[in-house]
Amino acid sequence: MALDTTVVPFTKAPASQYLMNRGVNARLGTAILQAALRSNADVSSKGKLYWRDVAVLTNRPKINDVIEVFQGITGGVAKTLATVDIGRKADIQLMYTHPTLLGKQLSSKSTIVVTYPTVPIASDIDDTLGTVCTIFSIRLTAVTGFVVGQTIEIVTGTDAIKEYSTIKSIDATAKVIYLETPISQLPPDTAAVNVVASFKEINSVLSDAFDYVFRIVEYIHSNESLEVLYFANPQIKQISVADGKDGKTASEYGFTLELQPTPVMDSQTLVVSDVLYTRETILKV
Repeated sequence: MALDTTVVPFTKAPASQYLMNRGVNARLGTAILQAALRSNADVSSKGKLYWRDVAVLTNRPKINDVIEVFQGITGGVAKTLATVDIGRKADIQLMYTHPTLLGKQLSSKSTIVVTYPTVPIASDIDDTLGTVCTIFSIRLTAVTGFVVGQTIEIVTGTDAIKEYSTIKSIDATAKVIYLETPISQLPPDTAAVNVVASFKEINSVLSDAFDYVFRIVEYIHSNESLEVLYFANPQIKQISVADGKDGKTASEYGFTLELQPTPVMDSQTLVVSDVLYTRETILKV
């Protein structure tokens, strides 16, 4: 190869301007915060199973990523001979609206106590083939006692996590209940469904441990892709309980995560590195 002696030409319409005019790479879309149990070894960063919605993020959060360095400086007139990385730490503040019950719980690190009617109203999922239930509707073995407006508890997923929604409508003939808000995972056949009477949040000085991994899923409309920002070893270090604003806008919740390193071995080189977080773009195929 030879030294490039060409000069960048002047143009009134550079190629990058075309990207802006068409909205390409503008990263327009919605960001959703999700959580999964850290103790579940089957959870994967970009998988569909086991993840539950926490809330809709109010903005794209910025990771406060700090690299600590050592600089070798010498000379009467000081000059830097080398810059060496000697450490790295990161945290991220997550603010959101429209939370699920889990989202409310995480923002205050509270313990949730669920109570049920004195006379229980309960049924089971009727979906032997796993083809009837959706995130917006469930079929029961019986709908006696269920009415529109009730909050119900549904055991979902193969990990049997309880999710909550409100009854929007009922098809008594088909024994199908339509939900006001979607559930994150589908309930298996025979899973329990119960009407809930109340939720009580208990905020203690020493709260229960929250053993979750988190991810932010961005739905980027400009090129129909997904971006998954995954935190494998986070710890909640600061909470932001509900801010009701002026009663005319959505209440805002949040918390700050300390991103702690996770040892990860490369399957090819067998080199172990300490990973703070990963970011993966999933493209349309």
